[in-house]
Amino acid sequence: MLTRYPDWPERLRAFLDGAARRPFSWAEFNCCLFAAAGVAALTGTDPAAPLRGKFTTRRQAYAALKRFASGGVPEIAGKIAAALGCPEIPPRLAQRGDVVLVDGTAGPALGLCAGAAVAVLKPEGGIGYVPIVDPSLRKAWKI
Repeated sequence: MLTRYPDWPERLRAFLDGAARRPFSWAEFNCCLFAAAGVAALTGTDPAAPLRGKFTTRRQAYAALKRFASGGVPEIAGKIAAALGCPEIPPRLAQRGDVVLVDGTAGPALGLCAGAAVAVLKPEGGIGYVPIVDPSLRKAWKI
C-alpha cells in the first residue's frame, strides 16, 4: 500500500488547482496520467511511469493501454492498483485522494476524489466535478 506524505491534503489542493488550468493532452494530461500524477503528488509514487512518453495521440494512448493492461481505462486502473497494493473500495466510500473510475460522456475516465465530488478532466481542458453519489461512479481504489 502507498504511504501519503504528511501534508497530502495541501498537496492535493495544489495539484487540483494546477490541473484546473492545464489543457487536456493525450500525450501529457489525459485521465490516466491525471489520476497517476495526483497519486504521485500525494505519495511520491507515479503509477503511470511505465506509460509516460509512450504515446502522443488518442489512438496511440489506447494501444498503449491495451498492451500494458490488456484492456482500457478500467483494466489499467485495476492492474496498477493491485500492483501497488491499493484495495478496490465502493465508489461512495472514496475519500479525498482516492482514485475513482467514472463513466463519462466520452467513455470511462479516472478521477480523484476531492471530498464530496470527484475531480475529472474535461475534454476542453481543466477539471470538472462529479458528485460522490452520482451513479456514473463505477469503481474506486484506496490510496
